[in-house]
Amino acid sequence: LNPECGYIISCNNKITDDEYPHYLGNSFMNGYRANRVKQRFDETKKLDFQVYKDLHLDFASLPGRRLKEGLIKGFRTAKPKAQKLIDILSNWDCVLDKNSIGGTVYEVFLYTLLRNTVEPHLDQDLTDQYLGLGEHPLLLPVSELLGNSTEAIFTIFQNPNSKWVPSGKAALHLIEKSLVESCLWLEENMGNKSSGWAWGKIHQIEFQHSMAIKKPLDKVFNIGPFQIGGDTDTVHQTAFNPSSPYHATSWCPSNRIIMDVGNWDACIGISPPGQSGILGSDHYSDMTDLWLKGEYVPLYWSREKVEENKVLTLNIRPK
Repeated sequence: LNPECGYIISCNNKITDDEYPHYLGNSFMNGYRANRVKQRFDETKKLDFQVYKDLHLDFASLPGRRLKEGLIKGFRTAKPKAQKLIDILSNWDCVLDKNSIGGTVYEVFLYTLLRNTVEPHLDQDLTDQYLGLGEHPLLLPVSELLGNSTEAIFTIFQNPNSKWVPSGKAALHLIEKSLVESCLWLEENMGNKSSGWAWGKIHQIEFQHSMAIKKPLDKVFNIGPFQIGGDTDTVHQTAFNPSSPYHATSWCPSNRIIMDVGNWDACIGISPPGQSGILGSDHYSDMTDLWLKGEYVPLYWSREKVEENKVLTLNIRPK
């Protein structure tokens, strides 16, 4: 297993074409995250720890750029609220960090456009399922469909024969309608001034304990919420449940590791929110801040390094 390019990239995307003879599954994420990783690798002469650290915090949105440079580029409207969002998107750098205003507009508009496109053909419940809502709020909060709708919206609007959207003026009207509705939602929920529309204000992460479902235990067991960037399609992935946008309640990177197989004691990693699941332990949430900042702790392998750096010893004595 040693490809000519010198690296292997897998982001839950389809890594083979349809001619591959062996079964590897039939449900995949879109390839935006993998394409972004490849983009970064191709831009970099030497792959070192810093490159991988930067990738772990990469919030660049490839579909955001595709929407900006395709779907709305040159879009004309006489509606001030629609134009307000077009102006913001046109000046967006397509980076979904927590302070991004253009990122907020992109997310709200994309979600609104998806619902306005799909829901007339399905009912609300089926639309939720199409967007990735799972069968059970605890056991299966999201399904494997989550994240596939981003690519679907481009396919629909680029196909003049699409059954989902009439071509010509009807399609343009749907885009304009979604822009206006998005602006109304933003103004109602985040204020009239777009300067207050930072993505992190509505996109936040909270580390939820299974005991915290019954309020007010969430105040005792949960850690957060914290403002955070990203979405389903960024390398630093922070997905939200389609039934309750836009908080990052679905998933996030649960464990980051960078390994040097030539020097195992140089490996680093981080696992939020902490090493211990015991409330009251000093290590219950001590990795949260490090994780948010993109920092790491050593992952020592050799007995010598472990003994040299150990803080405490856990003795387990069966009876």
